[in-house]
Amino acid sequence: MSKPSVLTLRVPASLKSRIAELATQQGVSLNQFAMYMLTTKVTELETAAFFENIVDEKSPNQIQAEFDAIMRKLKTSPNPSDTPDWDTIPEN
Repeated sequence: MSKPSVLTLRVPASLKSRIAELATQQGVSLNQFAMYMLTTKVTELETAAFFENIVDEKSPNQIQAEFDAIMRKLKTSPNPSDTPDWDTIPEN
């Protein structure tokens, strides 16, 4: 891991209170919780940008053709006995 650096953020007192409360509920420090949330959001934004770049480079027809090719590789009708109990909708 790289050497930590300091980032000072100015946030409204109400937001700091909310973050502190959530950190307490999670059993971690405010710093740990804030770092986790920032990391999560940055990763989410980077992932979205990655997929947007992939989609931007292809036409809708190319995307549909690739999707169809993948779907053809899958079983068209799964065997019900292969489905775990937790993944079935109970009958009323």
